[in-house]
Amino acid sequence: PKQETASPAAATDIAAPDAANSAPSTTAPDTQTNPSSSSSSPGNNKDKDDTPIPSEKPLSKNQLKKRRRYEKSQAIKKRRKEQSRELRRLKAVKEGRDLAAERQQQLANEKEGKGWKKREERWKEIMECAKIDESFRVCFDCAFEDDMSWKETNSLGLQLRYTYAVNRKSTHPVYIDICGLKV
Repeated sequence: PKQETASPAAATDIAAPDAANSAPSTTAPDTQTNPSSSSSSPGNNKDKDDTPIPSEKPLSKNQLKKRRRYEKSQAIKKRRKEQSRELRRLKAVKEGRDLAAERQQQLANEKEGKGWKKREERWKEIMECAKIDESFRVCFDCAFEDDMSWKETNSLGLQLRYTYAVNRKSTHPVYIDICGLKV
């Protein structure tokens, strides 16, 4: 005959209803959220960053340090960008420029497509002068994206954008092909 053995989980499932009937439940306070420890307020992300997501592997101490260092550098970068923006605004006010009127003019130009038209005309001129049909092609193979770390993928994206921008400004542009890219 086959013997049935009760697993520890089954034993707790059986014991749980008896415990619930005989004593008041102590699990209710744990399920309630404490408004003071809620992570909905900005700047209160300490609990959120340190707790691993159940579907992912827990991070090692070094990985946590790297993540914190990265987040700190991103916060510094954001703060510096805001400071730079504020300095430019103050400089414009000091020069007596009307920022609201400039912004309105910029929005009107965007709606009319003036900036885009100028860039396209300039690009056509460059293409005609450079004889791009006779130039060579540069191909970037991104098929190894699966083997790259997050940092390497990010760096690749930055390099491709830089290459594209430099090529657009170049007096002798080349064809740029990107293959194997996963979207």
